[in-house]
Amino acid sequence: MSQAQWPVLLLTVIAACTDTRAPTVVESPSLARPGAAGVRILDLGTVGGTQSHGYGLNTPATTPAGLNRVLIVGSSNQVSSAPLAAYWLVDVVTQQIEKGVLPSIDGATQSSGYDVNAAETIVGESHFRNPNGTSAGSRATRWEKSATAWTPSLIPTLHESRHDAGSINALGHIAGASPTAAGEERLYFFDGINTVDRGGWGGRVIAHDVTVHGTIVGTTSTGPNGRAFISYSGQAPQLLPDLGGRSGARAINELGEIAGYSLNAAGESRAVRWTRATPTNEYVIEDLGLKNARAWDINNEGEMVGSFVGRHGERGFYRTRSGTTKELPILSYAAIAYAINERADVTGISVFRNTYWHAVLWTNVR
Repeated sequence: MSQAQWPVLLLTVIAACTDTRAPTVVESPSLARPGAAGVRILDLGTVGGTQSHGYGLNTPATTPAGLNRVLIVGSSNQVSSAPLAAYWLVDVVTQQIEKGVLPSIDGATQSSGYDVNAAETIVGESHFRNPNGTSAGSRATRWEKSATAWTPSLIPTLHESRHDAGSINALGHIAGASPTAAGEERLYFFDGINTVDRGGWGGRVIAHDVTVHGTIVGTTSTGPNGRAFISYSGQAPQLLPDLGGRSGARAINELGEIAGYSLNAAGESRAVRWTRATPTNEYVIEDLGLKNARAWDINNEGEMVGSFVGRHGERGFYRTRSGTTKELPILSYAAIAYAINERADVTGISVFRNTYWHAVLWTNVR
């Protein structure tokens, strides 16, 4: 599954909220309520502050103890400090939530968790500051689960300057980006022992997702617009086709289907899916028909989630492989669906009118 690394709230609907009052309580109570067609939304709350994000989630383990428990990762701001990587363990049957912040690397001033696998290993980044207060950049971070806690460690990447961990696969392999001394960002693939340079285009590059075969998808800033790309093991990364404007590949499943977005010739963002055409095996792009939209994730069933702007503002959506689309319920004002697991549990954020937002979990989505 993918994650919402450096997520940008899609359009102006959220930024246009004008009520800037602080929330009446630091943390709202958990809220589960039915939505359209039986979909339920659970407010995950925060871990000490007023805002939180749900960026990624795993598929519950098949053991009896873990069957109903889904692990969501993201970040939560603190009452008197910057956001920290956070987790929510949710029993999808009882709606019980266990949550907390992930331990920090010594010297880190803030952090975020972006992705998690079935073994409950989390990846993300930690931010550091110089003694004079200026930014010292971020470092790719992995949190590994023991019987009692997660232990953080820095992931060995290509260079010592700023780097990040964008995604982790079922085998624990990690994809991310790391800049050279000259400032060129390069893809990397870490197999748990060795870190391999997977190339770049000279500018910025973001690795959004990685399969068990080591195939990476993401976005590069090459040319006048950002472009979606795919990177196979042992090959130079390749750009994916677009609809005429900027594009980004946000997720890839084990069948090679890719979810993301592309601006069309008119400059409108469209949710898209890339699939291989036969007999050439080259990727072709498909417009999913949602206006002002982005697809953020796709699972191995071909189910996709994302966000679009409709008559009532920005909403999360769920889409089956065959094209049936559901609008996901919200808590207050707007929502974005960032990630979906193999059971079609979905995580993201729901926005309140005073411009703060909480991580949420949607269940009974299928």
